[in-house]
Amino acid sequence: LGSSHVPGGFAVFEGESEGDTHCHGFAWDAAEQDAIARYKGNNLFYVSMYDHLYTRGYVRAVPGSPMCGCVEQMPVVSRSDCTQLDVQETFVFKYRTDGSGGGGSASCQDTPGFYDTYGDGCEWYNDDSDPGCQIWGDICCAGGFGSPNEECCYCGGGTTVNANAEVGNLSVETGSLNIQFNSCQGANGNNNDLAAYFERLVDEGKQSANNLEALELTLVGVDNCDDAIDDFLEGRRRRRRA
Repeated sequence: LGSSHVPGGFAVFEGESEGDTHCHGFAWDAAEQDAIARYKGNNLFYVSMYDHLYTRGYVRAVPGSPMCGCVEQMPVVSRSDCTQLDVQETFVFKYRTDGSGGGGSASCQDTPGFYDTYGDGCEWYNDDSDPGCQIWGDICCAGGFGSPNEECCYCGGGTTVNANAEVGNLSVETGSLNIQFNSCQGANGNNNDLAAYFERLVDEGKQSANNLEALELTLVGVDNCDDAIDDFLEGRRRRRRA
């Protein structure tokens, strides 16, 4: 730990006089649509509340610094551990080719190719209304289809069709989501290190070199803490002389 800046002054922690201090952070893609940016709130909760507060019992902060905050609010330190998100998402794309939606008169269309677990199509339910939908309508599923109640017009399902609608409308829905919280894989094989992970994001075009330079004003490197303290104190002296 190097130094902590507070409104009334500053505190300097040199050598090992104060013991070890644990720092842990995460970073994300500058593009808001990227998965690690969209789910950064999940990473924040995992690192701060689950991993450190609940699991490890860390409840104290460096004097003058928050337990959790952005890097510009944190004390100058040699390095920081890091957690990255590994996100797997699936999406369902639906391209309407049946003329559903829009204005004009509407009708219902059975799901093309549907068959139930017994190999019967929607026409069976049309012809055999007793027992039909009431008894077998919720039986699911075969061939990737839903139940007869979802796929057959006679059972209340199917697709609403409009003969005057524009064909070809595309819709996208979220399918499945799996988020893993793992130790950061940084640049040059330097893992579990926030500065190295940020360097990797820069190398992949996901962050800027200017932001990396700003980060390195706080994460100064394992062997650079004394130099960072000297630079800070010299800056304070220059301001006082001015």
